[in-house]
Amino acid sequence: MAKLKGSVILSLILLLPFLTFTPSAANAQTGYNPEFLGNAAPAPRPGFSPKIFFDYFNRNEISGHDIEVAFEPQYWIRGFTGDKANDYIQFLTHIPFGYRAQDGATATEKGWGLGSINANIEHFWKIYESDSAVWHFDNGLSGAFPTAMGRQNIRIGGNSYVVSWFQENFIKIDKLMMSISPISVTYVFQDSKTNITPGLALNIMNSAYGYMITDSIALGVTTSYQLGNLLGSDDGTGARLNKTQRLYLGPATCISFKNESSLQISIMVDTFTKNITRGQGVAFAYWKMF
Repeated sequence: MAKLKGSVILSLILLLPFLTFTPSAANAQTGYNPEFLGNAAPAPRPGFSPKIFFDYFNRNEISGHDIEVAFEPQYWIRGFTGDKANDYIQFLTHIPFGYRAQDGATATEKGWGLGSINANIEHFWKIYESDSAVWHFDNGLSGAFPTAMGRQNIRIGGNSYVVSWFQENFIKIDKLMMSISPISVTYVFQDSKTNITPGLALNIMNSAYGYMITDSIALGVTTSYQLGNLLGSDDGTGARLNKTQRLYLGPATCISFKNESSLQISIMVDTFTKNITRGQGVAFAYWKMF
């Protein structure tokens, strides 16, 4: 337990709306990451812990290829009680850069640029711990900013303000490991470039479940059910956007190292979608504690 607990660390569900609620022909998938296996476990101590992401996602209907590289500096302090064993607060900024190539009317369209920068604060609390089990509970607030850019009519992410609240749990019982975000509530304001307002979105049971095959390697699955354009949406002309649904499933792994670092990998395969393009992708995250 101790080896993995000091290594597997939080990766937040960032900028979900820019994937789900804007026209697929206009925006790349930059800014989206799954609930990695091992997420929602706090840092082993206060300090600095950068995280680096690499993602690839393919959208079938439009032959869209999205690539993202993101840097996420994280900083941890003791929480409200000052007890470093049970109570932590985390601050982070997620800075994504992306590239997309997709089929156009007459030729392949390409675009690259800075995505939507995200700033988060999250509080972690250890609810239970025994010799064979541990449960960490946390709540987070997230805000995104209209920093997206692009080329040739393709923007990387959305260009609107976004606010989110989410709840996460890290649970480990013997060799079983679970990272579960039962609910995330997001509101996306009007896009300054398209005048589209996606409105309210929900992410339900965004989670990963795994089994530790060694002291430092866990294998499992990741899944999520996403609902978009639920309330307050506007297509830019006064009409409501179609409500969207997405359910994905795929394998996941988390590998911890002795130098307080970890590598997380997830494969996402859409098993059900409604009013959004279906696809599949892979996401990597490397975290290091200093």
